[in-house]
Amino acid sequence: MENRRNYYRILQVQPGAPLEIIRASYRTLMQRLRVHPDLGGDHWNATIINEAYAVLADAAKRAEYDRE
Repeated sequence: MENRRNYYRILQVQPGAPLEIIRASYRTLMQRLRVHPDLGGDHWNATIINEAYAVLADAAKRAEYDRE
């Protein structure tokens, strides 16, 4: 069994969350909670959050992620 990141947990959303909720959670993490490196956050954490958002915000990538 492959160990992979749980993008839903990273963005703190439910698996059935609509795109608006995913986008709002992403923006909250990056801006308000200051995860973005330009706001004093850690580059590694921002990279993981960006990776999760890139997959969950794209319908095709999200469907493939959910199938795995």
